[in-house]
Amino acid sequence: MNNDTPYLKVDNLTKYYPVGGGLFSKSKGYVRAVDHISFDVYRGETVSLVGESGSGKTTVARLILRLIEPTEGSIFFDGMDLTKLKSGALRSIRRKIQIIFQDPYSSLNPRMTVYSMLAEVLHIHRIVPREEITNYIEHLLQLVGLNADAMYRYPHEFSGGQRQRIGIARALAVNPSFLVADEPVSALDVSVQAQILNLLMELQEKLHLTYLIISHDLGVVRHVSDRVLVMYLGQIVEEAPTELLFDSPNHPYTKALLSAIPKPDPEATLPKLLAQGEPPSPINPPSGCSFHPRCPYATEPCKKETPLLQYISDKHRSACWIFANTPDKSLH
Repeated sequence: MNNDTPYLKVDNLTKYYPVGGGLFSKSKGYVRAVDHISFDVYRGETVSLVGESGSGKTTVARLILRLIEPTEGSIFFDGMDLTKLKSGALRSIRRKIQIIFQDPYSSLNPRMTVYSMLAEVLHIHRIVPREEITNYIEHLLQLVGLNADAMYRYPHEFSGGQRQRIGIARALAVNPSFLVADEPVSALDVSVQAQILNLLMELQEKLHLTYLIISHDLGVVRHVSDRVLVMYLGQIVEEAPTELLFDSPNHPYTKALLSAIPKPDPEATLPKLLAQGEPPSPINPPSGCSFHPRCPYATEPCKKETPLLQYISDKHRSACWIFANTPDKSLH
């Protein structure tokens, strides 16, 4: 599954949005949505990017897909820098990189049947000859667990889980090799979430896909991810293989996220660590470690100096002054 060359390489990726100012005046500041992050995804992997709402996860997804332009940094996909590609070359790359949206209803055209939506994609990208479109759509629907007669129905005639399956079929229509799934199950009932996650795992094995999953819920991504990146206020604060992250979380923010996962045992003890207060504004982030105003362990160095995301053990990176060399198993 892993090799020496990353399939996706994000290097020093940054996105600042100007705020304030008038029509003819300069901006008064910047929203630091994504603040100099770097990470790799290898072919065949499932990497999850997790964090609270507002941490910058979805912005990262949009940057990778070139739906928005980065302020700084590079995005290498299969050896090509996506930030340097013009529209024609970018269009061909977008056949390889597709997205699954969070809300399956709003991402589907309510006035088009499933057949019309999928046929439009196939026609634009010239995937199959016109006379083979119906058979191809039937194959796509079967691939995601829907009957062939679903192609003649409209989005409002399906349940939330079925609509997400249609969204997945649309992403698969152009034969991609890399899927970005932006909160793919957060809009679904809990009973349906596991079905969609299992479907994604089955499709990955069958079609040899690579995933970047965006989520706010560590509990959701635990059983589908090979590695997890934890993001806070536009920065990655911890990275580790999934089981290592869950068994030995290092950064206090990761520990707080793990503590917030509901426990099925009614007699379970209260969470051992809770983040204090609300996340600070990305317009005016705190000095030093961005998590220090909410961290119960923060000391003076945490308030003054920004910790680097560095290796604390093999394959485990963390950005914390206090626990840099002391992974903690106390949560389990």
